[in-house]
Amino acid sequence: MGLIIWGTGRELENFIFELETYHKNVEVEFIATSGNYYFLNRYNVKTEKEFLVRKTFEFNSKIVLAFSDTEYLERKKQLEMTGYREFDDFIGYRMYGKKICVINANCYLSFIKKFLNENDEFRKVYGIYPLPPIHDNQYNYIGDNVLQHADLFIHQDIRTDNMYSYKFSDEYTLKKIRSDCKHICIPNFVGMLDAFYPTVTGAMYNNVDGAPMCFDDWLINEAYEKYNGNIDNIMFYILNFYFDDEELKRRFDSMVQKWREREKNWDVKIVDFIMDNYQTINLFEDISHPAECLQHEICRRLIKLIGCNDTNKFTHYHMGCCMEIFMWPQVKKIFGIKWNKEQIRLYTKDYCYHDGQPITMRQYVEEYIWRVYGNR
Repeated sequence: MGLIIWGTGRELENFIFELETYHKNVEVEFIATSGNYYFLNRYNVKTEKEFLVRKTFEFNSKIVLAFSDTEYLERKKQLEMTGYREFDDFIGYRMYGKKICVINANCYLSFIKKFLNENDEFRKVYGIYPLPPIHDNQYNYIGDNVLQHADLFIHQDIRTDNMYSYKFSDEYTLKKIRSDCKHICIPNFVGMLDAFYPTVTGAMYNNVDGAPMCFDDWLINEAYEKYNGNIDNIMFYILNFYFDDEELKRRFDSMVQKWREREKNWDVKIVDFIMDNYQTINLFEDISHPAECLQHEICRRLIKLIGCNDTNKFTHYHMGCCMEIFMWPQVKKIFGIKWNKEQIRLYTKDYCYHDGQPITMRQYVEEYIWRVYGNR
């Protein structure tokens, strides 16, 4: 069966390279694109307008969409409205000729995708379906057709009462995948790192674009009210605040107990790694997100469970989490934490008023006050 390729940009170039390298016998009927690429003189080319202007699609060839993950979902809607069926009539270029991997996860998704796509052995076997992270999924579900075509389903431990939709839960999704689909449950630490950040509450404040940015912190609030906004006095109060050692240790023990209970559901076991390293390595960014080192270790264990060799180098593909916060020095002392971090948000852009640069603890407090209290 021949192919019709609809795409543009780097994705189109990548797919043509892959075709000419690994699928030399595949017949390409034509390429529809709005771009101008060096390889087009080797193919029958139609403009994207010529391709889209047809009132009905009557192609017998399979359509391969060579777009970014975000744009793929828009193009998919166009084809489905015309009557085409995903997987049967069209497919994303990353999945062409490969087994299909579906990942159901929140913020961790971007890190996992980058790690897996950098593993040559994985990439030769699997193509990752362009599913957005749970919090960005505007439909509040994963299509049954997508789940039923999955050969590998990687999922976080998503509870039935999660804040987005029951249809993201393991209880729902695992019933929808095929019996021969390999499924692997990965860790989920959302809201489970609270003992390290005992002054943080559940409320959140946004950045200038309206996206969540910082957690409500009762200690900063208390210091601000007490010293009427004087930053020197506020910092002195915060850094000399007395935390009850025994109370924090009880919170820590309770937190670890929750990890171990949740880990019973995880195929990727990671709690022992945390307990062995949390005092010497920065493993967390806030009450919900692992730092880069812990994410990398989770992915190293995941790739082995998939059945691929761990050949990945430790490269910086950070989640770019805009909510990274400081652990107060007194808390670190109580827990015997020896690592030090002078700045946070090293890989985050456009989330703070410091020109998108990393910020110190004092700058973090200043920005918190600006966002929460404004010019009061």
